[in-house]
Order: sequence, then structure tokens, then C-alpha cells
Amino acid sequence: RFNASTILAFHFQRMTFLGDDGAACEWTVTQAIDLLAQGFLDRIDNEETQGGIQGGQGEEHDSTDIMSSPVWEICNFLGHRREKRAVEALIRHLERDTKNPSAAFALGHIGDIRAVPVLLRMLKEKSGYDLSEADALAALNCQEAVPVLGERLVEIATPDDDKLKEDFRQIHANRILDALLKLRNPKAAVPIRTYLQKNSEPSVRPNIERVLIQLESVEPVPQLIHMLESAGV
Repeated sequence: RFNASTILAFHFQRMTFLGDDGAACEWTVTQAIDLLAQGFLDRIDNEETQGGIQGGQGEEHDSTDIMSSPVWEICNFLGHRREKRAVEALIRHLERDTKNPSAAFALGHIGDIRAVPVLLRMLKEKSGYDLSEADALAALNCQEAVPVLGERLVEIATPDDDKLKEDFRQIHANRILDALLKLRNPKAAVPIRTYLQKNSEPSVRPNIERVLIQLESVEPVPQLIHMLESAGV
């Protein structure tokens, strides 16, 4: 299964660089969608990857990037192609494996509202990976996600003394802020201001203020230019 999914991912890469070439490309897309829908591509790892995960034995056991499996690549390609035929298969796959950010990306990029229920459930249950579902919901203009994202932002407002945890917290906060900005709902300003009150770190303040300006101002450009000038840009 690992080898088969790798071959499909390779074919998608070839299609990206060389363009569609008729029957072969149609076969690749059809096979990928069918296998994804039936669950045959779920949780695929080869022996080297598993050895690296279980034993922590270094690069010689990590010949495959565990953060980018061929299944993730296939989902990415389906998303970039905006392959409408893949929507149901991607939804089924994401229901079984919510930790696949590429499936969430693909559903958001394709832009089919059938994906909203599973993505919203992931956001509420915090079952996704790296808030990829937040990006997808923003791409789908799901306004129902605004209060959920606002609550999540307030939850992670307090800084952490642990450097690694703090870095991850900032990454998540920025993902949420970007999603709220894309959704363009003025109600998001309330939790964003709460976040700002709880976290007045100089390094994060400009980004928060930038988002607030774009959400609340009728004419944000002069204020944004003023921010740049104040920062010496």
C-alpha cells in the first residue's frame, strides 16, 4: 500500500510539472479518489518510518519524511487541482483521520460547503492538526466558525515560560488571527481585544493591531501605513 500510494503521488507530481496527458492522468485521479474513499490509503507508513518513530534511531531509519506521507501529497494535489470529484472521498478520509492537514487544505481549496460539518466538528473537538481546519473553514467563509475561533484564541492568550510551548502557542494564535481576518466578521474584534489585553508582548502586538484595523476600520490603509511608518519601515 505504501508503494502504491507513493506511485500515485509521483504521478501527481509529474502531472503538475508536465500537465495532463489524457487517459493516464484520468486513471491517476480516479484511482486516488477511489482508494482514498475506501480507506485503503489511511495511516500508511513504511518500515523505515515506523522504525524511526518507535526507536528514535536517527536518520538511517527516517528515509521517509514522517510529516509528509504520500497520502498527504495525494490530498494536496487533489486540492490544488480543485478536484470536485474528490470531495466525498476527502470528507470520509478526514472523518477517519483528522490529523491529515492536507485533506483539510484540499477541502478548503476545492471550496465545497459539504466539507463544513466535518471541519467545524474538528475545530470544536480540537481534533485537527495545526489548526488546518481553521484555514479551510475560512476559505469556505464559514461564519459559524467565528465564535469557536474566538474562544480558542482567548484560551491560549496567556504566555508560557516554556520556550517551545510559547512558540507553538504563537503559531496557533497567528493561524487563528489569519482565519478570523479572512472571515471578515467584526464580532471577532471582541475576543481579539481580550487576547491583546492578556498578552501585551511587544513582539505579538503589531500583528494583533493590524488584524483589528482591518476588521474594524472603514478605510484601513492610512492606519496600516501609519503602523509601518511608526515601526520605521
